[in-house]
Amino acid sequence: MSIAQIAKIVQLGVLTLQAIALMLGLLASRRLRAPRRAAGVTALTLLVVLAAASWPLRARVGPVASWEASLIAGAVGAFFAAGIALPRRKAPAAAALILGVACLGGTAVLNGKIVSLANRIGIAGGAVSYKPEVNKSCIQNLHSLYLAFSMYAQDYDALPPAAGWLQNPDLVSKVRENTWLHCPAVSNRHDDKYGYAMNDAVSGMPMHGRDLKQTPHAAETALVYDSSNLAISAHDRFSSLPSPGRHAGKDNVLYMDGHVAAVAPH
Repeated sequence: MSIAQIAKIVQLGVLTLQAIALMLGLLASRRLRAPRRAAGVTALTLLVVLAAASWPLRARVGPVASWEASLIAGAVGAFFAAGIALPRRKAPAAAALILGVACLGGTAVLNGKIVSLANRIGIAGGAVSYKPEVNKSCIQNLHSLYLAFSMYAQDYDALPPAAGWLQNPDLVSKVRENTWLHCPAVSNRHDDKYGYAMNDAVSGMPMHGRDLKQTPHAAETALVYDSSNLAISAHDRFSSLPSPGRHAGKDNVLYMDGHVAAVAPH
């Protein structure tokens, strides 16, 4: 399934929630026969509650995702408010008009944003490469880590600190399988040997709204690489490549632009 298809499914789900909220608002208006002021206060309260309920996601998925969740929750609350505020006699026609506009605008905006984000972090071709297989090769591990770093940078507009990077829940939670954090050449994937190091030169680097691929000298700047230090969260200034190389005499290096190269140890 492509990212565009996933985006359309998400958008359809949001529109469904909006339609339900609109109908519930119409039903509440007819049943309660509430004055406009009381109805407005009720709808505003619901909007605020829905938006606030999504905010605890910030600690788990980062500020960008929690902000998007707040906007969706607010949109659902706004549709409930619209249902209450609509004149009773004209409600069906007005409701259909509102929902139709939401379908057109929501499809263009939400679908476009999801596809744009996917393009920026390099997964627009589809999610097939990131299915949770039982095992992955070292190169595939590094590609999975790149996806995690890209999402982290989108959320926090910076790279994580190198110290404790593999113990950073905001980063590793974006890697679907713990086994992908271990180089298969040195680990059975369930032990305390990891074999990857992060480059201290990019530790905590601010992104200033850029993608990883847009950083200066991205194609020549190492991000994560095979390391002779097998401890969790190893980091240095790109100085611990195993010698001889771990993979047919060479070591795998993930660069800031997302490509992985097999290089001779220095």
